[in-house]
Amino acid sequence: MQEILQMENKTPLSIWKMYRVKQHASKLISGTETEQYAKLWDYCEEIHRTNPDTTIKNKCKHDVSSQTCIFKKLYICWGALKKDFMSGCRPIIGLDGTHLKTTTGGVLLCAVGIDGNNNMFHIAYASVLKENTKS
Repeated sequence: MQEILQMENKTPLSIWKMYRVKQHASKLISGTETEQYAKLWDYCEEIHRTNPDTTIKNKCKHDVSSQTCIFKKLYICWGALKKDFMSGCRPIIGLDGTHLKTTTGGVLLCAVGIDGNNNMFHIAYASVLKENTKS
């Protein structure tokens, strides 16, 4: 890609300049992370409107100085998955987590069960700032 751009523009481009251009283009296309987190409340409202049995816990901390909400954690357990787990899965729940590699960081936690065919059955997931007993 670097060679193609250099041939088209007839200017030398370093890897770091291309990286900065890519980051800038990404922000122009999808917005900053702050703008994306601002849409989280609308996303939760839409889930709750279309799936009434779904359990959603969204927590944020209000920043008085900048009049914004700072994301803390989000938990979603879909109503249909909850009902299916209770009706057809074995009573075993496994928990796992993975670290998120973003500027805000955090941990993605998930709860899975085992269905009748010994396959993993997704139950719920949560995004938290750090993995501890509270979260």
